[in-house]
Amino acid sequence: MGETTSDTLVLAASVSGVPSGSLVFDLGTGSGEVIRAASLRSEGCCWVGIDCREEALKRFRDWAALRKSGSGFFPVCCRIEDVISVFPGGCADIVLTNPPYGVSGSVRAAPGRQRELSRSGSDLLLYTFIRASAHLLRPRGRMVMVNRPGNLDRILTGCAAFGLGPDSLQPVGETGKPAALVVIGALQSVKGVMKLLPQLSVAEMNGRSVRITEPG
Repeated sequence: MGETTSDTLVLAASVSGVPSGSLVFDLGTGSGEVIRAASLRSEGCCWVGIDCREEALKRFRDWAALRKSGSGFFPVCCRIEDVISVFPGGCADIVLTNPPYGVSGSVRAAPGRQRELSRSGSDLLLYTFIRASAHLLRPRGRMVMVNRPGNLDRILTGCAAFGLGPDSLQPVGETGKPAALVVIGALQSVKGVMKLLPQLSVAEMNGRSVRITEPG
């Protein structure tokens, strides 16, 4: 089983009660921990995990083979930049993603190549994740992204460039301290007013999830 981090817990907790029959993608899924946790809250959905690391996807396949549920689990080995040519546009109800936070060479080196790929990438990688999300989503489909507050300006720029309308911003962190993470919700082909939600801790996020009553 993969490592369950605060990022994983927050992203999984940000979607709950997804309607049965929804098609949900997780970009950069790794061993599928976000899907594993999120699918416990939403039965009967089709979950597609995209990652270029075959070793991590093997762990995804191992747990998915043992899961008895009405959901479908599909790990796919694919680079994020190839998503727009591999998958048809407008097919997904929801896209979840937790892109690498740093630019290669500007963050502390990670132990091992696999960990390095999950922590940092090129300065265009964040936009590549947003572009892939926008491609996959049907009109009014929702992207949910977890990232660092310092990348918020780039995330909003990317959303504007690829036709996603941010409608919610959830700061995540301990009371009385600056937010350590932000959760951005955005809709495909919809321009609206972004709501700034009260800051919650990781524990509070898991106890009080944002419920999606219908796709998009």
